[in-house]
Amino acid sequence: MKKLVAPALVGALVLTLATGAMAQTIEVCPPASVIAEARTDWGLAPAPPVNFVLQQFDPSLGDLTSAVFTFSGNVRTNFEAEHRDPNSGATLTATSQASITATLPGGNLVIPATGSEVFNATAYDGVLDFGGTSGFTRTVMGSGSGTQTVTNAGLLAGLTGMGTYSLPVWAVGQSAVTGSGNLTASVNTFAGATLEVCYYYTPRQQVPEPGAMATVGLGLLSGLVLLRRRRA
Repeated sequence: MKKLVAPALVGALVLTLATGAMAQTIEVCPPASVIAEARTDWGLAPAPPVNFVLQQFDPSLGDLTSAVFTFSGNVRTNFEAEHRDPNSGATLTATSQASITATLPGGNLVIPATGSEVFNATAYDGVLDFGGTSGFTRTVMGSGSGTQTVTNAGLLAGLTGMGTYSLPVWAVGQSAVTGSGNLTASVNTFAGATLEVCYYYTPRQQVPEPGAMATVGLGLLSGLVLLRRRRA
């Protein structure tokens, strides 16, 4: 049984060296691309196109295995509303919303950035001032987010290089005030967006040569034999 100790240890050492050569997955995230908040609708014709611009994956780092895109958007709507029914009040809901779409490598990703507030209006107070007891003036904000993971080798190849790439994005305002059939309102919607990509890759590493592993193993074996002789 003792004669098996040295070969077993050598085998364990060789396995350790081989395992050490296996690369772990590493994450690298270049700076995000940010589209500043602007009045909707932007990015759609006849308005000028809007694009995210992201840094490609540097192929010198290793082999790209996947890319995860995180897409987030924010919406802000300025509301002015007056309930005009002189006979009864109403519950008014101000919904700030924008549908923000980005064309990503794996297809379009749509996020509804949304937020809302409720106002309990009395019967019309007789003054069209977007205030008092029958009207309001306020800003409502909202947000939304989504992710997309890309693992297709052909798509990943398009994300690899030393330059940048552009991805179209656009926002459509969908804000509204509801809850009254007799209403005077003004609605102005603004939206912004951010896109981040994180690359996951395995670095290229030198695998120990068989001769080098054998040399280390023989050295260990010789040491064990010498140790056994001393003990004897």
